[in-house]
Amino acid sequence: MKDGLSSIALVNVWMGNLPSYFDPWLISAAGNPTIDFFIFTNSDQTYDIPDNVHMVHCTFDEVRTRIQRSFDFEICLDKPYKLCDYKPSYGEAFSDYLKDYDFWGYCDIDLIWGNIRKFITEEILTKNERVFGHGHLTLMKNTPTVNAYYRTLTYQGALNYKDVYTSSKVFVYDEYSGHNGGGTSYIMQKNGIPMYENKEYKTVADDLRSYFRLKPIGRFYVEYDNGSLYLKHKGRMLKENLYYHYYERKRIVKLIGKFDWRKDKRFYYISPGTFVDEVHFSKECEFGRTLKYGCRLVFRRLYIMAGEPQWGFIKKMLR
Repeated sequence: MKDGLSSIALVNVWMGNLPSYFDPWLISAAGNPTIDFFIFTNSDQTYDIPDNVHMVHCTFDEVRTRIQRSFDFEICLDKPYKLCDYKPSYGEAFSDYLKDYDFWGYCDIDLIWGNIRKFITEEILTKNERVFGHGHLTLMKNTPTVNAYYRTLTYQGALNYKDVYTSSKVFVYDEYSGHNGGGTSYIMQKNGIPMYENKEYKTVADDLRSYFRLKPIGRFYVEYDNGSLYLKHKGRMLKENLYYHYYERKRIVKLIGKFDWRKDKRFYYISPGTFVDEVHFSKECEFGRTLKYGCRLVFRRLYIMAGEPQWGFIKKMLR
């Protein structure tokens, strides 16, 4: 604990080129200077990185070897997508990087951070061993006992870690995974582990679908402002959020302007997956433009559902 704050490290393992929306992510990560982010990646891309973001270059085989060390049986980890099931084991697999932190966790990068400390307070951390049960952001108290819960706790009918880790199937074991019988969040909850989960999840992390699909396009947008994140309607703030997760919109993200964590303290996210810097915001938020983006989202989703066939000009148009 430093300056009265529990130390926190968040881990993401990313194989392949980092996405175009990594620059806006870096800005929002830099806006949380009291939290460290570790990105384990095989990407050779170069970025100007803030002090609290640590890029660790490694291969997929090296990550698999790290995870394998925690088990006395051969794990099945033959593709990066399967890593989501292994997130609960990161506290042990990356212990050499995490040993000095009070809490560690795993997070996504297809999102924008708000003020994390404002929503995850010291009171919440003091009272709980696990914070949030969804894979976008989950924190664990950094003790050997808590770090091993994923393999020491069981619940009748729920997933068993050994079954998950010897199968190539993806079970979403790091979350509630109700469709598979129950993942680590469900198992810990049923075992009475002190766990914080906001009762009204959407008031903490809004995925925007209810606003960008059901509400008039162009009227709602997200504003990142100097470390805080707001949902706004025509300039009026509706609520502040911990983060925004944009799901399939990562497939059609468009960046308009420049995104530099050293210079940019404000940017916007408008329907249906467009990051806009402050200079271009007024023009890009015009109803006509956002209506065009909205139509593009609908056709893009249909294109994805069709398996993304190689239709030349259509594929180019929908990128």
